[in-house]
Amino acid sequence: MSDSSTHFKVDFKVPENPSLERDLLGSVLIGGYHAAKDLGVTSEWFYDPRNIEVWQACNEVEAQGGQVDQVSVTSKAKRQALYIDDLCGRASTAANVELFAKELAGFHVRRKAFLSHFHALEACQATEDTQELQKRLEEAFYELTDGVVRDKDQREAKKAFVDLLQSALPNGVPQRGGMTGMLEVDELLTGLKEGSMNTLAARPGRGKTSLAVQIAIETALRGEHVAFYSFEMPFNQIYTKALSYLSRVDVDYYLRTGQGPTENIAMWAGKLTQLPLHIEDDPGLTVHDIASQVRRLSKEHGTKLVVVDYLQLIGSGRQMESRVNEIGIISRELKKCFMQTGVPGLVLAQMNRSIEGREGKPKLSDLRESGSIEQDSDTVMFLHDNPELDTDLTELVIKKNRHGRTGSVPMSWEKSFGRFRPLSNEELTNEPTF
Repeated sequence: MSDSSTHFKVDFKVPENPSLERDLLGSVLIGGYHAAKDLGVTSEWFYDPRNIEVWQACNEVEAQGGQVDQVSVTSKAKRQALYIDDLCGRASTAANVELFAKELAGFHVRRKAFLSHFHALEACQATEDTQELQKRLEEAFYELTDGVVRDKDQREAKKAFVDLLQSALPNGVPQRGGMTGMLEVDELLTGLKEGSMNTLAARPGRGKTSLAVQIAIETALRGEHVAFYSFEMPFNQIYTKALSYLSRVDVDYYLRTGQGPTENIAMWAGKLTQLPLHIEDDPGLTVHDIASQVRRLSKEHGTKLVVVDYLQLIGSGRQMESRVNEIGIISRELKKCFMQTGVPGLVLAQMNRSIEGREGKPKLSDLRESGSIEQDSDTVMFLHDNPELDTDLTELVIKKNRHGRTGSVPMSWEKSFGRFRPLSNEELTNEPTF
């Protein structure tokens, strides 16, 4: 039988290879510095403090515009002069940098894994808050699996940027982010960019969930995976909105009365279930739970859009005196999640009541607990109409846009189908609608 009180004796050695570190640095000092940088070598690759100091001296020489060699590096790390001389003496050719770097990368990864798990064991013995512990462990694991790749992929990232520039050439296709499916809106936004946080706000009942569902469905129809987090409506209600949008049938009325085009609804329901749309309706999820799931979904399914409905209903998992400060933490964690995964996020938010007693279009300050949301968002949009008027006219007002223009798009809102349609100039009257 196993003893649940078993004590473990830890007697492991930190993964390292001092000889390989010296071989790499020797090749770096005789002309291989830039090749090492291109391969993603950083100070974290070295465990011996002397080697870390020498590598940092190399970086300092380069930063000041100098040539990385024995003389210049020695001038920055004078106390390591004899050691640097020994490093150069053992090097045969700078061409060995790639060979040594590939071997040393393995020790770097194993050391990161070892230290991450070692610190995890230490943290388990402490009286740290459990949720905070889970967050730390998850972030450590994410850095372990993603960090080295980011270091090594600098060359690919630079090449991708050049390709991005070339895509805008006259014979190419201008770069855009994820499309909403509404041409006039996409012209202003220039798409939802990778890793961006896009906030859509409105007063209750003004259609922000319906618009988010429409954008999610349009994305999924292109075969792109969408993760939809609903903190206000259960799965069935979100699916009802999605099916209404697709079928142009008031599915909510059909469910209440049993009256409607059954075959048409059944056909579109079948298509809806085949779309790459993941809906999560657990109201107990914290912002850290969302980040964890998005990381997993983006790795497994290549998620192209995350919808969060809506921000002020999410919990941080912490006990805080100020809800404003808590919203700030939630907003920042969502932004960090989108940036880390490269997935654009469409985050819904509530507006203050102040707009109800004021004429004119919404302002950024009309966001509830607005400071952090406004700061973290790449774009901020408002759905704006006059609820006292019996009309299907509304307006999408873009007040902040880091990647395009600001402005507004008049739209009609077919409420029974949950469908928004931008209006052309010919469809607009000279009379103000609100």
